[in-house]
Amino acid sequence: MRYNIINDYLKGPGWVRPHDYQEANVTVLEGNYAGYNSWFPGNFGHFAHDWLPTIALLRHVLPLDTKFILLDNPMTRKFLEFLDRDFYEHRVVWAPHGRVYHITGQLSVHVPVNIPDPIHGCCSGWDPMRQWIAERHPDRIPETDKHVLFYTRGGNETFHGRVMNPTHEQQVIKNIQAKLQQHGKNDKIVVFNGKDEHGKTLSIAQQFALFRGAHAFIGPHGSGFGGNFLWMDPFATKCEERSDYLEFMPGPETPKVQHALYASYYGNLRKWPLNYHSLLYTTQSTYETTFIDLGDLDEALDAMWGPPKIEEDNSTTTTATVVVPKEGVKEASSTQEIKLVVKVIAG
Repeated sequence: MRYNIINDYLKGPGWVRPHDYQEANVTVLEGNYAGYNSWFPGNFGHFAHDWLPTIALLRHVLPLDTKFILLDNPMTRKFLEFLDRDFYEHRVVWAPHGRVYHITGQLSVHVPVNIPDPIHGCCSGWDPMRQWIAERHPDRIPETDKHVLFYTRGGNETFHGRVMNPTHEQQVIKNIQAKLQQHGKNDKIVVFNGKDEHGKTLSIAQQFALFRGAHAFIGPHGSGFGGNFLWMDPFATKCEERSDYLEFMPGPETPKVQHALYASYYGNLRKWPLNYHSLLYTTQSTYETTFIDLGDLDEALDAMWGPPKIEEDNSTTTTATVVVPKEGVKEASSTQEIKLVVKVIAG
Protein backbone atom coordinates (compact mmCIF):
# COMPACT_ATOMS: atom_id res chain seq x y z
CA MET A 1 0.00 0.00 0.00
CA ARG A 2 1.19 3.53 -0.74
CA TYR A 3 0.57 6.63 1.35
CA ASN A 4 1.29 10.28 0.49
CA ILE A 5 1.15 13.49 2.50
CA ILE A 6 -0.79 16.06 0.44
CA ASN A 7 -1.72 19.48 1.78
CA ASP A 8 -1.18 18.42 5.40
CA TYR A 9 -3.38 15.34 5.24
CA LEU A 10 -2.64 11.70 4.66
CA LYS A 11 -3.91 10.16 1.44
CA GLY A 12 -4.09 6.40 1.26
CA PRO A 13 -6.30 3.33 1.77
CA GLY A 14 -8.52 3.65 4.82
CA TRP A 15 -7.90 7.39 5.25
CA VAL A 16 -10.19 10.29 4.32
CA ARG A 17 -9.66 14.01 3.69
CA PRO A 18 -10.48 16.18 6.71
CA HIS A 19 -12.66 18.58 4.70
CA ASP A 20 -14.94 15.65 3.83
CA TYR A 21 -16.06 15.86 7.47
CA GLN A 22 -16.30 19.65 7.85
CA GLU A 23 -19.94 19.34 8.86
CA ALA A 24 -19.17 16.66 11.45
CA ASN A 25 -19.05 17.25 15.18
CA VAL A 26 -15.36 17.95 15.82
CA THR A 27 -13.94 17.17 19.26
CA VAL A 28 -10.93 19.21 20.36
CA LEU A 29 -8.34 17.35 22.41
CA GLU A 30 -5.56 19.23 24.16
CA GLY A 31 -2.22 17.56 24.73
CA ASN A 32 -0.24 14.82 23.00
CA TYR A 33 -1.96 11.88 21.33
CA ALA A 34 -1.18 8.76 19.31
CA GLY A 35 -3.52 7.20 16.77
CA TYR A 36 -3.53 3.67 15.40
CA ASN A 37 -5.98 1.46 13.54
CA SER A 38 -5.79 -1.97 11.89
CA TRP A 39 -8.07 -4.66 10.45
CA PHE A 40 -10.67 -6.96 12.05
CA PRO A 41 -11.68 -4.51 14.81
CA GLY A 42 -13.38 -6.32 17.66
CA ASN A 43 -11.80 -9.70 16.84
CA PHE A 44 -9.97 -11.05 19.89
CA GLY A 45 -7.22 -12.91 18.03
CA HIS A 46 -6.49 -10.20 15.50
CA PHE A 47 -6.39 -7.53 18.18
CA ALA A 48 -3.87 -9.61 20.12
CA HIS A 49 -1.45 -10.26 17.26
CA ASP A 50 -2.19 -7.39 14.84
CA TRP A 51 -3.09 -4.41 17.04
CA LEU A 52 -1.49 -4.91 20.44
CA PRO A 53 2.18 -5.18 19.35
CA THR A 54 2.02 -1.74 17.71
CA ILE A 55 0.10 -0.18 20.61
CA ALA A 56 2.74 -1.58 22.97
CA LEU A 57 5.55 -0.26 20.77
CA LEU A 58 4.03 3.24 20.68
CA ARG A 59 3.49 3.12 24.45
CA HIS A 60 7.15 2.20 24.83
CA VAL A 61 8.66 4.96 22.64
CA LEU A 62 6.30 7.90 23.22
CA PRO A 63 6.28 10.17 26.31
CA LEU A 64 4.20 9.07 29.30
CA ASP A 65 1.79 11.98 28.83
CA THR A 66 0.76 10.66 25.40
CA LYS A 67 -2.79 9.36 25.20
CA PHE A 68 -4.10 6.91 22.61
CA ILE A 69 -7.07 7.34 20.28
CA LEU A 70 -8.48 3.87 19.61
CA LEU A 71 -11.59 2.68 17.82
CA ASP A 72 -14.25 1.95 20.40
CA ASN A 73 -15.64 -1.57 20.74
CA PRO A 74 -16.47 -3.81 23.73
CA MET A 75 -13.81 -6.45 23.08
CA THR A 76 -10.93 -3.94 22.91
CA ARG A 77 -12.13 -2.33 26.11
CA LYS A 78 -12.23 -5.68 27.94
CA PHE A 79 -8.81 -6.67 26.61
CA LEU A 80 -7.01 -3.47 27.64
CA GLU A 81 -8.83 -3.27 30.97
CA PHE A 82 -7.52 -6.73 31.85
CA LEU A 83 -4.04 -6.09 30.50
CA ASP A 84 -3.45 -2.74 32.21
CA ARG A 85 -6.26 -1.04 34.12
CA ASP A 86 -4.26 2.15 34.67
CA PHE A 87 -3.55 2.49 30.92
CA TYR A 88 -7.18 1.70 30.15
CA GLU A 89 -8.56 4.30 32.56
CA HIS A 90 -6.12 7.17 32.02
CA ARG A 91 -4.48 6.92 28.61
CA VAL A 92 -7.16 5.90 26.10
CA VAL A 93 -9.74 7.99 24.25
CA TRP A 94 -12.39 5.68 22.77
CA ALA A 95 -13.34 6.92 19.32
CA PRO A 96 -16.72 5.97 17.82
CA HIS A 97 -17.04 5.56 14.06
CA GLY A 98 -17.22 8.88 12.23
CA ARG A 99 -15.91 11.06 15.06
CA VAL A 100 -13.42 13.77 14.07
CA TYR A 101 -10.73 14.95 16.52
CA HIS A 102 -8.68 18.12 16.43
CA ILE A 103 -5.42 17.64 18.36
CA THR A 104 -3.86 20.85 19.68
CA GLY A 105 -0.61 19.21 20.77
CA GLN A 106 1.62 16.58 19.18
CA LEU A 107 -0.14 13.88 17.17
CA SER A 108 1.74 10.64 16.41
CA VAL A 109 0.11 8.30 13.89
CA HIS A 110 1.45 4.86 13.09
CA VAL A 111 0.60 4.13 9.46
CA PRO A 112 0.83 0.42 8.52
CA VAL A 113 2.78 -0.25 5.33
CA ASN A 114 0.67 -3.36 4.95
CA ILE A 115 -2.35 -5.06 6.47
CA PRO A 116 -1.73 -6.76 8.81
CA ASP A 117 1.08 -4.65 10.19
CA PRO A 118 4.35 -6.56 9.59
CA ILE A 119 5.67 -6.40 13.16
CA HIS A 120 6.63 -9.96 13.93
CA GLY A 121 8.40 -11.76 16.72
CA CYS A 122 11.81 -11.36 15.13
CA CYS A 123 14.25 -8.82 16.46
CA SER A 124 12.73 -6.29 18.87
CA GLY A 125 9.30 -5.58 17.38
CA TRP A 126 7.36 -7.54 19.98
CA ASP A 127 9.61 -6.96 22.98
CA PRO A 128 7.52 -4.05 24.34
CA MET A 129 4.35 -6.19 24.33
CA ARG A 130 6.06 -9.13 26.02
CA GLN A 131 7.55 -6.80 28.66
CA TRP A 132 4.20 -5.07 29.19
CA ILE A 133 2.42 -8.37 29.83
CA ALA A 134 5.21 -9.62 32.11
CA GLU A 135 5.16 -6.43 34.18
CA ARG A 136 1.40 -6.33 34.66
CA HIS A 137 0.87 -10.09 35.00
CA PRO A 138 3.89 -11.68 36.69
CA ASP A 139 1.91 -14.81 37.70
CA ARG A 140 3.86 -18.07 37.54
CA ILE A 141 2.40 -21.56 37.77
CA PRO A 142 4.46 -24.44 39.28
CA GLU A 143 5.43 -27.01 36.63
CA THR A 144 3.68 -29.74 38.63
CA ASP A 145 0.37 -27.88 38.32
CA LYS A 146 0.49 -27.25 34.56
CA HIS A 147 -1.69 -28.94 31.94
CA VAL A 148 -1.91 -29.60 28.19
CA LEU A 149 -4.30 -27.41 26.19
CA PHE A 150 -5.95 -28.75 23.06
CA TYR A 151 -7.64 -26.15 20.84
CA THR A 152 -10.77 -27.17 18.97
CA ARG A 153 -12.30 -24.86 16.37
CA GLY A 154 -16.06 -24.61 16.00
CA GLY A 155 -19.14 -22.79 17.20
CA ASN A 156 -20.97 -19.72 15.95
CA GLU A 157 -17.86 -17.52 16.19
CA THR A 158 -15.75 -19.61 13.78
CA PHE A 159 -16.01 -17.94 10.38
CA HIS A 160 -13.16 -19.44 8.35
CA GLY A 161 -13.86 -23.16 8.45
CA ARG A 162 -10.89 -25.47 9.17
CA VAL A 163 -12.90 -27.41 11.75
CA MET A 164 -11.35 -30.80 12.45
CA ASN A 165 -13.48 -33.87 11.74
CA PRO A 166 -15.08 -34.66 15.16
CA THR A 167 -14.33 -38.40 15.12
CA HIS A 168 -10.78 -37.78 13.98
CA GLU A 169 -10.34 -35.09 16.62
CA GLN A 170 -11.31 -37.51 19.39
CA GLN A 171 -8.65 -39.93 18.14
CA VAL A 172 -6.10 -37.10 18.12
CA ILE A 173 -6.86 -36.40 21.78
CA LYS A 174 -6.55 -40.13 22.59
CA ASN A 175 -3.13 -40.19 20.91
CA ILE A 176 -2.01 -37.21 22.96
CA GLN A 177 -3.20 -38.91 26.16
CA ALA A 178 -1.37 -42.12 25.22
CA LYS A 179 1.84 -40.20 24.54
CA LEU A 180 1.59 -38.41 27.88
CA GLN A 181 1.42 -41.82 29.56
CA GLN A 182 4.35 -43.14 27.52
CA HIS A 183 6.42 -40.15 28.60
CA GLY A 184 5.55 -40.57 32.25
CA LYS A 185 3.45 -37.40 32.41
CA ASN A 186 0.27 -37.21 34.46
CA ASP A 187 -0.90 -33.96 32.91
CA LYS A 188 -4.57 -33.27 32.42
CA ILE A 189 -5.73 -32.46 28.87
CA VAL A 190 -7.97 -29.39 28.79
CA VAL A 191 -10.01 -28.92 25.60
CA PHE A 192 -10.28 -25.20 24.79
CA ASN A 193 -12.84 -23.63 22.43
CA GLY A 194 -13.23 -20.24 24.08
CA LYS A 195 -16.39 -21.30 25.94
CA ASP A 196 -17.19 -22.63 29.40
CA GLU A 197 -19.27 -25.75 30.09
CA HIS A 198 -22.45 -23.69 29.67
CA GLY A 199 -21.46 -22.31 26.26
CA LYS A 200 -20.65 -18.85 27.59
CA THR A 201 -17.55 -17.07 26.24
CA LEU A 202 -14.68 -17.24 28.71
CA SER A 203 -13.53 -13.95 30.17
CA ILE A 204 -10.06 -12.75 29.25
CA ALA A 205 -8.97 -13.43 32.84
CA GLN A 206 -10.16 -17.05 32.52
CA GLN A 207 -8.33 -17.48 29.22
CA PHE A 208 -5.20 -15.99 30.74
CA ALA A 209 -5.34 -18.52 33.59
CA LEU A 210 -5.74 -21.43 31.16
CA PHE A 211 -2.80 -20.42 28.99
CA ARG A 212 -0.43 -19.27 31.73
CA GLY A 213 -0.99 -22.70 33.30
CA ALA A 214 -0.26 -24.69 30.10
CA HIS A 215 3.07 -26.38 29.38
CA ALA A 216 1.85 -27.39 25.91
CA PHE A 217 -0.67 -25.93 23.46
CA ILE A 218 -1.83 -28.16 20.57
CA GLY A 219 -4.32 -27.57 17.77
CA PRO A 220 -5.20 -25.94 14.42
CA HIS A 221 -4.14 -22.54 13.16
CA GLY A 222 -6.70 -19.90 14.13
CA SER A 223 -7.38 -16.96 16.43
CA GLY A 224 -7.69 -19.29 19.41
CA PHE A 225 -3.98 -19.89 18.86
CA GLY A 226 -2.88 -16.42 17.80
CA GLY A 227 -4.93 -14.60 20.39
CA ASN A 228 -3.72 -16.54 23.41
CA PHE A 229 -0.11 -17.67 23.05
CA LEU A 230 0.93 -14.27 24.44
CA TRP A 231 -0.52 -15.28 27.84
CA MET A 232 1.81 -18.28 28.10
CA ASP A 233 4.69 -18.16 30.55
CA PRO A 234 7.06 -15.37 29.39
CA PHE A 235 9.65 -15.94 32.11
CA ALA A 236 11.49 -19.07 30.90
CA THR A 237 15.21 -18.78 31.62
CA LYS A 238 16.28 -22.11 30.10
CA CYS A 239 15.04 -24.44 27.38
CA GLU A 240 13.54 -26.92 29.85
CA GLU A 241 11.18 -24.22 31.14
CA ARG A 242 9.78 -23.30 27.72
CA SER A 243 6.21 -24.23 26.85
CA ASP A 244 5.58 -26.32 23.72
CA TYR A 245 3.41 -25.12 20.86
CA LEU A 246 2.19 -27.57 18.17
CA GLU A 247 0.22 -25.97 15.34
CA PHE A 248 -1.73 -27.73 12.56
CA MET A 249 -1.60 -25.78 9.29
CA PRO A 250 -2.10 -26.01 5.50
CA GLY A 251 0.69 -26.85 3.07
CA PRO A 252 1.18 -27.09 -0.71
CA GLU A 253 -0.87 -30.30 -0.88
CA THR A 254 -3.89 -28.69 0.82
CA PRO A 255 -4.39 -25.32 -0.94
CA LYS A 256 -8.16 -25.47 -0.49
CA VAL A 257 -7.91 -25.38 3.30
CA GLN A 258 -6.71 -21.78 3.46
CA HIS A 259 -5.66 -19.14 0.93
CA ALA A 260 -2.24 -18.74 2.60
CA LEU A 261 0.00 -21.82 2.42
CA TYR A 262 1.92 -22.51 5.63
CA ALA A 263 -0.39 -20.07 7.45
CA SER A 264 1.01 -20.11 10.96
CA TYR A 265 1.91 -17.93 13.91
CA TYR A 266 5.61 -18.74 13.76
CA GLY A 267 6.34 -15.24 12.46
CA ASN A 268 4.53 -13.74 15.44
CA LEU A 269 6.16 -15.74 18.20
CA ARG A 270 9.74 -16.29 17.03
CA LYS A 271 11.11 -14.35 19.99
CA TRP A 272 8.59 -15.66 22.51
CA PRO A 273 10.02 -18.29 24.92
CA LEU A 274 8.19 -21.18 23.26
CA ASN A 275 9.31 -24.36 21.51
CA TYR A 276 7.48 -24.23 18.17
CA HIS A 277 6.39 -27.36 16.24
CA SER A 278 4.00 -27.79 13.31
CA LEU A 279 2.08 -30.44 11.35
CA LEU A 280 0.57 -30.14 7.86
CA TYR A 281 -3.00 -31.16 7.14
CA THR A 282 -3.48 -34.31 5.04
CA THR A 283 -4.77 -34.24 1.46
CA GLN A 284 -8.29 -35.29 2.46
CA SER A 285 -8.70 -31.93 4.24
CA THR A 286 -11.00 -29.26 2.80
CA TYR A 287 -11.92 -25.67 3.62
CA GLU A 288 -14.62 -26.94 5.99
CA THR A 289 -13.07 -30.09 7.49
CA THR A 290 -9.47 -30.98 8.34
CA PHE A 291 -7.40 -34.07 9.16
CA ILE A 292 -3.81 -34.72 10.22
CA ASP A 293 -1.66 -37.85 10.01
CA LEU A 294 -1.78 -39.64 13.39
CA GLY A 295 1.66 -41.16 12.86
CA ASP A 296 3.10 -37.71 12.25
CA LEU A 297 1.33 -36.52 15.41
CA ASP A 298 3.00 -39.25 17.47
CA GLU A 299 6.41 -38.31 16.05
CA ALA A 300 5.79 -34.63 16.79
CA LEU A 301 4.84 -35.40 20.40
CA ASP A 302 8.00 -37.50 20.81
CA ALA A 303 10.00 -34.57 19.42
CA MET A 304 8.35 -32.30 22.00
CA TRP A 305 8.69 -34.54 25.03
CA GLY A 306 11.72 -36.68 24.23
CA PRO A 307 11.86 -40.48 23.76
CA PRO A 308 9.16 -42.45 25.59
CA LYS A 309 10.15 -43.84 28.96
CA ILE A 310 10.95 -47.57 29.10
CA GLU A 311 8.85 -49.25 31.75
CA GLU A 312 10.78 -51.15 34.43
CA ASP A 313 10.34 -54.94 34.37
CA ASN A 314 8.96 -55.75 37.82
CA SER A 315 8.12 -59.34 36.93
CA THR A 316 9.72 -62.51 38.29
CA THR A 317 10.12 -65.90 36.64
CA THR A 318 9.59 -69.34 38.21
CA THR A 319 10.70 -72.64 36.70
CA ALA A 320 8.54 -75.72 37.42
CA THR A 321 8.83 -79.36 36.32
CA VAL A 322 5.64 -81.14 35.33
CA VAL A 323 5.48 -84.91 34.75
CA VAL A 324 3.00 -85.94 32.07
CA PRO A 325 2.32 -89.20 30.16
CA LYS A 326 4.00 -89.63 26.81
CA GLU A 327 1.66 -89.06 23.92
CA GLY A 328 0.19 -92.30 22.50
CA VAL A 329 1.60 -94.52 25.31
CA LYS A 330 -0.90 -96.12 27.71
CA GLU A 331 1.52 -97.54 30.31
CA ALA A 332 1.62 -95.40 33.48
CA SER A 333 5.40 -95.90 33.71
CA SER A 334 5.94 -94.20 30.39
CA THR A 335 6.20 -90.55 31.34
CA GLN A 336 8.15 -87.48 30.33
CA GLU A 337 9.25 -84.37 32.19
CA ILE A 338 8.42 -80.91 30.79
CA LYS A 339 9.88 -77.78 32.27
CA LEU A 340 7.63 -74.71 32.30
CA VAL A 341 8.84 -71.17 32.84
CA VAL A 342 6.12 -69.03 34.42
CA LYS A 343 6.38 -65.21 34.43
CA VAL A 344 4.71 -63.62 37.43
CA ILE A 345 3.84 -59.92 37.03
CA ALA A 346 3.60 -57.98 40.26
CA GLY A 347 0.24 -56.32 40.96
